[in-house]
Amino acid sequence: MTNGAQRPSNLREHASWNEAMAGRYDPDAFINKTSWPIRWMESLRLKKTCRALEPRPGDLVLDLGCGSGNLIELLANTQAVGVDLSQRLLNQAKSRLRSHPNAYLVKAPGECLPFADGTFDRIVCSEMLEHVLKPEAVLKEMSRVAKAQAKIVITLPNETIINRIKRLVLALGLKKILAKDYPMSDDMLQQWHLHEVDRPWLERQLNGGTLRLTSESTAPGPWAPFHYIFCLEKAPVSSSKK
Repeated sequence: MTNGAQRPSNLREHASWNEAMAGRYDPDAFINKTSWPIRWMESLRLKKTCRALEPRPGDLVLDLGCGSGNLIELLANTQAVGVDLSQRLLNQAKSRLRSHPNAYLVKAPGECLPFADGTFDRIVCSEMLEHVLKPEAVLKEMSRVAKAQAKIVITLPNETIINRIKRLVLALGLKKILAKDYPMSDDMLQQWHLHEVDRPWLERQLNGGTLRLTSESTAPGPWAPFHYIFCLEKAPVSSSKK
């Protein structure tokens, strides 16, 4: 699950482990320097995620797990705050977003966000929960910093489908052609993932919680559902909980 590296047991260990994984599995290289089928599918994922978020002019948007800033780059006319645990990736994002004056970058763990309650109009967390130490805590933090009418978009890898495709690619000897020089693992749970998070996992987390699902889709599309895109909102607080 962690490429033979010792599984981190606390936030400090996780920060060091995550920085090492960011150097080994550079997400910006995966998005921009692999073969055209992968680059095309990643481009569709980012665009569909941005459309699902429906950012409005002037919205304060949180990109949680912003990585190299590929998604923030698409969020024109908003104030975007990118949070990531990796200084390496934040440095890449800073370079990419140099011409975006309304983009701000913060180094912090998703389990402990340095923002007040009810800060953000829109929150996006794309392909991040499988990498964190405590994904349940990250969901709670997203709910906490979201405004009452905020829209939250979470994307997760469909690891079952992706692993089937990976096995086919390996059997056909196409890994080098598709990945080029990117160090793509043979199994999703060996590639920087601490958890297998999927639709059933998210349903369990949302059951009785402070967020609720409003819609869902897949990317690049239903013909190739490699990624889930979930739209959430804050659940109404019942009178018994007030």
